[in-house]
Amino acid sequence: MLTIPQSAADTEREQSHKNPQIAERLYKQLLKNEPNNPDVLHSSGVIAYQKGQYDRAVELINKAIKQNGSVAQYHNTLGIALEALGKFQEAIFAYQQAVSIKNDYAEAYHNMAIAFQSLGNYAVAVEECKKAVSLKPDYAKAYNTMAFSLEKQNLDGPAVENYKQAIRLEPNYVEAYNHLGVVLSRQGKFDEAIENFSLALQHDPHYAEAYNNLGIALKEQEKFVEAIANFERALQLEPQFYEAYYNLANSLRDEGRCAKAIEHYQKAIQLKSDYAQAHWNMSLAYLLNGDYIEGWKGYKWRRNADLEILTNYHNTGKPRWDGSSFKSKRLLVHYEQGLGDNIQFARYLPMVKARGGTVIFETLKPIIGLFRDFRGIDELIEYHPDQELSVQFDVYTSLFDLPNIFKTTLETIPSEVPYIHADPEKVEYWRNKLSGDDFKVGIVWAGSPEHGNDRYRSCSLKFFEPLTKIEGVQLYGLQKGRAAGQMEEYTGTINVINISQHFDDFTETAAAIQNLDLIISVDTSVLHLAGAMGKPAWALLPYAPEWRWMLERQDSPWYPTMRLFRQKQWGQWKPVFESIGRELRILADQHKSGIKKMNSNFESEEMIAAIIPGYKNEHQLEKCINHLKNQTLEVEAFIRDNNNDNIYFTAAVNEGISKYLNRTGKYIIILNQDMYLEPDAVEKMVRFMDLHPECGIGAPLQLYSENPDYVIFAGGCEAFPAGKHQHGNLSEFTEDEQIPWCNGACMILRKEMIRIIGLLDENFTFIGSDSDYCFTARARGWQVWRIAAAKGIHERGASSSSPDVNTELLKIKDMLYFGKKWLTGELFKELSYEGQNINPEMVGDIMNDLMETKDELENYGCMEAQTNLATS
Repeated sequence: MLTIPQSAADTEREQSHKNPQIAERLYKQLLKNEPNNPDVLHSSGVIAYQKGQYDRAVELINKAIKQNGSVAQYHNTLGIALEALGKFQEAIFAYQQAVSIKNDYAEAYHNMAIAFQSLGNYAVAVEECKKAVSLKPDYAKAYNTMAFSLEKQNLDGPAVENYKQAIRLEPNYVEAYNHLGVVLSRQGKFDEAIENFSLALQHDPHYAEAYNNLGIALKEQEKFVEAIANFERALQLEPQFYEAYYNLANSLRDEGRCAKAIEHYQKAIQLKSDYAQAHWNMSLAYLLNGDYIEGWKGYKWRRNADLEILTNYHNTGKPRWDGSSFKSKRLLVHYEQGLGDNIQFARYLPMVKARGGTVIFETLKPIIGLFRDFRGIDELIEYHPDQELSVQFDVYTSLFDLPNIFKTTLETIPSEVPYIHADPEKVEYWRNKLSGDDFKVGIVWAGSPEHGNDRYRSCSLKFFEPLTKIEGVQLYGLQKGRAAGQMEEYTGTINVINISQHFDDFTETAAAIQNLDLIISVDTSVLHLAGAMGKPAWALLPYAPEWRWMLERQDSPWYPTMRLFRQKQWGQWKPVFESIGRELRILADQHKSGIKKMNSNFESEEMIAAIIPGYKNEHQLEKCINHLKNQTLEVEAFIRDNNNDNIYFTAAVNEGISKYLNRTGKYIIILNQDMYLEPDAVEKMVRFMDLHPECGIGAPLQLYSENPDYVIFAGGCEAFPAGKHQHGNLSEFTEDEQIPWCNGACMILRKEMIRIIGLLDENFTFIGSDSDYCFTARARGWQVWRIAAAKGIHERGASSSSPDVNTELLKIKDMLYFGKKWLTGELFKELSYEGQNINPEMVGDIMNDLMETKDELENYGCMEAQTNLATS
């Protein structure tokens, strides 16, 4: 773009420039003969510039100016050499000197404009270009430079006109064609952009940048094969073109060829190690491909300033949390990115809470109501963009940092749902509003138009029209924003009842969702909300989805109740809705015929697993199973005879947990064969757990079989090895109550808790680790409750003392293990003493008794050991 001046007027010297080597020898000789000749010094400076010897050029031209400072051309040439050294302010001063000497010096004005461009002062650059073209109306380069400065100010209209004027003046101006194509692409005029890139390449078939830009425009038109070919051609011409590697990788990723895309991202990074866009998009490719370990590592690049992604909303001046214990400290977890993102990653907050002190969660106003009484949040604050944080904290982190902190893989995603619950009063309101026997489907067809991928992820309401023809199905519009206006556009042709106008915030949306049978949505916050609530949801995904949906899968490891319906071709929604229509007809028929078990007095339709570590008392096991068959909720029993092959209680329980942990449903019941639950006991336990999301373990009242008005096991007031339980008349136990420990004869466990704290005993060695499990749960922030409304008869016998010495010895070892882990520790004292009459001396006595009993058992003094144990 720089205008290089002529070196001298002498004909002989002009001819010498046809051969640079001859010219260099000539001027060396001239300098030797005439060391102070300004013309010779200037021309020698030009030659030095052309050889890339910019410092030498500046030195020689300054000497020329010293000899004769009245030649405008000398100052102009000096400016060019200074620009090559990156000394733009000095260059501008040199150009100003040139035009002060020769005020009609169009080239100097133009070169000055380029220097201002380099400093980012595009408005001044435009003014200097205007001066240049006013002096030289056919100055194509000045129009091109002016257009570029306008482009950088987002003044696309004037930029286009100036690029076109440069081309009119110089029809072979490849750079102008290329830049015009860039602006047209930015305007979404891809056909015109492609035409201009093609013209640039027609005049210069070796123009690598134009091939790259042509590839970008073709990609926007979803012509991926052609786009990839152009990126590859650019790289053939310019193997160090790191941006072309990056663009090629993006196209490969969108084609689902993640491994190949990662390879090209890496090539771009090899050429430019701090290439933030390549690092960031490579992390997305890893995540899309299911490689979460590498993906989370690279995800931190989103904070790079070059990407302009809003990730950290406060200059906290505090350290970023690294995942270590923050006991007695205050941790701020701030929101990041979109509403749906925050709903998705809020699942980590209970895991955060388990590592320390106070958890402060900052989130956005539309969704803040969803997180009131959310487990794992101690303080909830609203984000205000125009206010400084007033809350005090010691360390901070973002929701999006948590997957990496917890080393999340596909296998360890905390996927227990629901973890977001609707307001019961609002649920009741919407239950009345949405009454009726139809199969109720909530729909969302568009996301936020500000989202970078919205034109691909969103669709039109018109695609839902065939679904309205399915008998027994009623669609309800949950759409907010501008796209909700499509309801009016299709009034009379698409039967959708719009309820979104009643939603003030997401608590209303959640309450409505709770009363719908199914949610069908494009990739929006409503889809995430339905998944987080554990509601059946069908996701409508574009051909190139966001990383969280991965590739080809029809399910989501993040949301167990969600199904994924994907485009098979770019932009083709019709086949997706045809598939949805077929599936929806099946659900509607099932709903109509009553195939699905419905409980009018209970919302949950989940099957509950009951794990029974069976014993040899067959009549007890039969009675236990019959009571389960009579439950008002569907219960599937998993029976493991844990005695015949030496599989003890905990091992048998763990086997059942492993079987059911990743199946649909929120809870698992651990049940002894000698516990006979009343017909509504499971329903009441599940209802209680649904209403108490911080409760990890719950237990019904256990009534004495010989006197059903007497409670014999209701959860321990003191530690398990002491063997003491709450007991008394049934009339005394009318309220639900938090307890330190609930007896393992019947426990309902929240799957989310199990995933966080682990199995009862991963080594499969202990018998009765129910107490250990309860105390471990409480140590990690979970509650343990007695559920007064749920009852069962405990016949006993299954877990009573046995003449088998080995079994009794294992029981004592289990108690000793528990005692060492909890009774003698500070955490146990904090969690369990709770005003009870237990002191360190009593704990010491318990441990001594256990050790003595263990010694007797190991010496085969079985009967004496049982007597000692019973009296201790």
